Amino acid sequence: MDASVRPSPLSVRSAASSLILWARSEASRPHPPSHASRLAIPVHPGHPSALAWLRAQRFPQKLFFRSRSLDFEVAAVGFVHHATGPRFTRDAHLELLHILAPDDSTQRFYGAARFDDGPNSRRDDLWKPYDGYTFVLPAVELYRDPDGGFHLAANFYPPAGLDLLTRVLVNIVPTPLSIFTSNPAALIPRADRVADLTIFPDWHAAITTILRDLSTGQYGKIVLARRKRFSFNPHASPTPVHILAALEEQDALKTRHFPPLNGETRPQDSAEQRNSYLFCLQLDHRSAFLGCTPERLFRLEGQSILAEALAGTVRRGSDGNEGQVLSELMSSKNLEEHRFVVDYIRTALADCGVQADTNGPHVRRLPRLMHLATHIHGQFPLPSDTSLNGHRADVGGNASGSNVFKLLRTMHPTPAVCGMPREKTITELENLEDFDRGLFAGPLGWFSREAGEFCVAIRSALVHDNDVTAFAGSGIVPASESRSEWDETELKMSAFTDLFQPAVHKPHVRTERLLMEMVTPLLAANLSLHDLHKLENGDTYPYGTCNGSNTTHVRSGLSGLSLHENSLGAPPPSRSGSTNSLDSSYETCNASTPVGPSSLDFDASMLKDMPNLNTLWGCCVIEELCRNHVNTFFVAPGSRSAPLAVGVVRSRHAILHITHDERGAGFLAVGYARATGRAAAVITSSGTAVANLLPAVVEASMDNLPVILLTADRPPELREVGANQAIRQCEIFGSYTLWTKDIPCPSTCIPLRNLLSDIDYAVHKSGSGSLSSSYESGPIHLNMMFREKLAPDHQAWDREYVNAVGTRWQKSLAPLTQYHSTSSTCTASLEGLFHDLQRKVAGVIIVGGGCGCIRTEDEALALYEIAETLRWPVISDVCGGLRLNKWKKGRLVHYADQILISRAATQALVPDAVLQIGERVTSKRVYELISSASKVCSDRDEEFAHVVVSRSSKRCDQGFTVTHRLRSEVSEILEAVKMVPRASGKRESKLMVLTEISDKMDMVLQKMMQSSVEGDELTEPWCSRVISECTPAFSGLFVGNSMVIRDMDAFGRGRADGMHVRISGNRGASGIDGVVSSGIGFGLGLRREVTIVLGDMSLLHDLNALHLLRRGGAEAWHRVTVVVVNNGGGGIFSMLPIGKHRDVFSPVFDTPHSVEFRHACDMFGMQYHGVRSVGGLRDALNDGGDGGDGGGRRHRMIEAFVSGDHGSNAALHQRLGAAVAQQVASFFAGQGTRRSARCGAGAGAAEEWTT
Repeated sequence: MDASVRPSPLSVRSAASSLILWARSEASRPHPPSHASRLAIPVHPGHPSALAWLRAQRFPQKLFFRSRSLDFEVAAVGFVHHATGPRFTRDAHLELLHILAPDDSTQRFYGAARFDDGPNSRRDDLWKPYDGYTFVLPAVELYRDPDGGFHLAANFYPPAGLDLLTRVLVNIVPTPLSIFTSNPAALIPRADRVADLTIFPDWHAAITTILRDLSTGQYGKIVLARRKRFSFNPHASPTPVHILAALEEQDALKTRHFPPLNGETRPQDSAEQRNSYLFCLQLDHRSAFLGCTPERLFRLEGQSILAEALAGTVRRGSDGNEGQVLSELMSSKNLEEHRFVVDYIRTALADCGVQADTNGPHVRRLPRLMHLATHIHGQFPLPSDTSLNGHRADVGGNASGSNVFKLLRTMHPTPAVCGMPREKTITELENLEDFDRGLFAGPLGWFSREAGEFCVAIRSALVHDNDVTAFAGSGIVPASESRSEWDETELKMSAFTDLFQPAVHKPHVRTERLLMEMVTPLLAANLSLHDLHKLENGDTYPYGTCNGSNTTHVRSGLSGLSLHENSLGAPPPSRSGSTNSLDSSYETCNASTPVGPSSLDFDASMLKDMPNLNTLWGCCVIEELCRNHVNTFFVAPGSRSAPLAVGVVRSRHAILHITHDERGAGFLAVGYARATGRAAAVITSSGTAVANLLPAVVEASMDNLPVILLTADRPPELREVGANQAIRQCEIFGSYTLWTKDIPCPSTCIPLRNLLSDIDYAVHKSGSGSLSSSYESGPIHLNMMFREKLAPDHQAWDREYVNAVGTRWQKSLAPLTQYHSTSSTCTASLEGLFHDLQRKVAGVIIVGGGCGCIRTEDEALALYEIAETLRWPVISDVCGGLRLNKWKKGRLVHYADQILISRAATQALVPDAVLQIGERVTSKRVYELISSASKVCSDRDEEFAHVVVSRSSKRCDQGFTVTHRLRSEVSEILEAVKMVPRASGKRESKLMVLTEISDKMDMVLQKMMQSSVEGDELTEPWCSRVISECTPAFSGLFVGNSMVIRDMDAFGRGRADGMHVRISGNRGASGIDGVVSSGIGFGLGLRREVTIVLGDMSLLHDLNALHLLRRGGAEAWHRVTVVVVNNGGGGIFSMLPIGKHRDVFSPVFDTPHSVEFRHACDMFGMQYHGVRSVGGLRDALNDGGDGGDGGGRRHRMIEAFVSGDHGSNAALHQRLGAAVAQQVASFFAGQGTRRSARCGAGAGAAEEWTT
């Protein structure tokens, strides 16, 4: 559908309300149809991923499916129909097709079938909920169509009734900011226990048998699978959707970071080549099947069929060994394995009447692996009337529905997951594998009446209660070797081991090596783990195939070693995900390497292993912060803060960012909080390191931003005695923190629960991540004293001290104390206020920045609905979230600051009501509009209403005009507005004329700016205009203070591609320091590319922050673009009255300089673009590559040189302002003949705009 005719998207909540009304209407039909019905409403989900939305939902039944080509994804909640059975038959398929609406191709069944659904197949109880097949019709879906638009859809199925569908819709929630800016993998708990359910001796014995059968020609190939189980504590078990989100993030990171191999310049891989299917089928809280598979079974659209052969696998190589890896991939073993699969699929398609063509093999590069892949495509013949054996009419006259079943039954399982010949190998696997594969390696996907798409569910896992069981298989052909095949399956399961693998003592690596050396002579004899335990306990080897010397050797080697279920598997992979051979693993820890608990990641179960009390306390502080979802740490180096730094480094959940500058660290946390609404923690040493945090603390306090400050301090006996680096730290930030506590030195006299409780209260008090407006947000200061020893060296302490913390805390990921928030706003109490606002005739909504600004698309849509209900225009500040983004139906005023230059406008546009969302407004003229309106209404004896809404309770009334101060969220205000019936005959606000003037102003400003300079000369207004146009969609824009933000507010252009850019700036105290650091923190929080725009003086203040991009490129992995507007000094002062006093103006105020920043880019490893023209700036911003001298550098600086004549810049602004004022005046003059100036502000009555 063309975007111009696409219905305007609603918020998720509003769409859910509409779907409830529709469902009730469907249920009330006197003769409901036997099939399901469906309604889909375009929505803005608040995030470009349906998976983020799904994470916020709390219903036990969930589903997620994303195609490998990324052109479709669906997240679903609740099932109105759930079909299962022992075997997926043609009749079962036709029965489901009958349920689907005949006139809606987007209604689909989703599900999966077993790898082997034969009558004699092994069936374990774990797979019982899924039976032979499981297909579901979701109750509510959030899906993304191929055009990128999102829809919230409901499926009503009469036999299921209305109750479930209504319950799901009532409880649908939008995606909160805290979810879609979070790191899903950060709080995945570590498994308590990891068990290879297939041990290596049994694996080796099975492959020995297979190789013998292959040599006698019993079959040509077989795929052997094994399992690994991760068991979790009941108090710390991850949810399936959380696991899926972590898998998605993990693979996205690896894909994004992997460089071209050997420096080659190859065509960019398509999304098909880079990505995998992502799926989750969660039947209830206890059971779910999920995975991330690269293998397509087929995709059917109409008569067109696309299939794929994916067989032959090697580990993905590094830059230097691409040739060696490709040689291994193209080995005879892999090519033979691949040929089996290609031949089989072509034969299977031929049996369906499809003559298939092939394209391949080619190399499929995935983050961890490389595969051989061949594309196979063809066309089904057009069906005759009898081709469906009488069933054609049953599926709406479309043969595609029947073809889905044909393909499922004929193609599955392919040799890639079972072997050749199919029936023979399936039978053999019953004997070779001692477990039920269930849905692993089975078909999973969707079908409609007209199409279908199924993947092969490899790289998958079954979640059951507190266990996650991962599966992987490897194709065995005559050239196979047991060890390499084991390593291949280990690599295929590494996505799960990377997430769940517990910390392993490195001495276990030596144990693995020793065990393998000892048991090698026994492998051929099928020695099991049970037998090794018997040897360990002194029993003799029972089978007589191993001589006594070997038995003695094994028994002596096992003496004193504690065997566990994973003992004989491959060495546990490192945290980076690599799975090395035994030899290479052993080399990392030889017998002389001292290894103890201090070398391991911190885990709550290891409290007693801490080397000293300082380390214990430091680790517990970091752990408790992470449990409260404060898992991002900006650490400045220092000796006194070592216990805290050690805690961050050893935490599995903490995300570490190192910065050498404490001032910058504070501003990084400020930017991060602006993006996420959550606190980051800043760790510093003592002394002036703490004092350097003050500017950031002030900014955070002024704009209600949550920040946790962890400052290390000397012990109390070293205070006030002249000790080095000891200052008064505890109250150093004065009233700018919400809570400050001096935490004493670690001591067994202070219960550990006391420390944990302090951390929990600190996070609660900061307001971090709060979904309610009932809590104030702001910086928190915990001043932590430490005595020596500061390093994690061993020191005696009472290990029983930790017992008092309790087992619940040690065995879970929950904080000691959990604070729960509720809304403070009673919408019913606001009914009278909004009833009065409904009666106003000249109302306007003003959206400010800072606390209360619009941060998500869901908030923007809620605001739009408020504006539609009140029928008022919306003026947005540049940091309000809307100003530079195109809105709908003409309610947004883009150029209010420029329009209000005109005296005619300020006289004609007198609002009688202002609803202000957010606290900070950049434009002085907008403030003056409010103040003037208040006075005019008072003089006329009319009531004036100024309602300010934000999440804080701070006073926000610099003009003393506020009549109502609401501490609330936009969504809560929307509910209050909806409670008030719209007055009959309600007209548009008289100030709606602003939108018409603003729309025409865009063209006028463009022409005036072009004519005001010679040629393509770059000016400061042009910088703001071009940057606003060229900032990438779905990115962040962080705007510095002084002249830059004022120009952006005055001249920035609304985007043509919708609201896709998050905009922010430090307007709390409006300082010019810390802008680069704040912008980098903003990008880190958004997890998007960010553009930072600032002036030259501002960059000089924060130049050392660029060092973060040199050393922290992997940490700040989203691209950072710094645009510095260089006018040679403090140009803003030329706009102020002091600019007229030339005797003092320079150099005291304009502070001239001749600095250029090219060499700073060389020093910090950034791309550099110096531009002096409008076209040059536009080209530099649009350059997605290295851009000239980039040299492969990711981050970049664009230095925009504008005139250093500050007087000429002031004159340019005056000329533009005068021209705008003249045009606005002529507009109102043209209206004056028809209505009075006051009434002449009606919408739609404008004369032609003259330019």
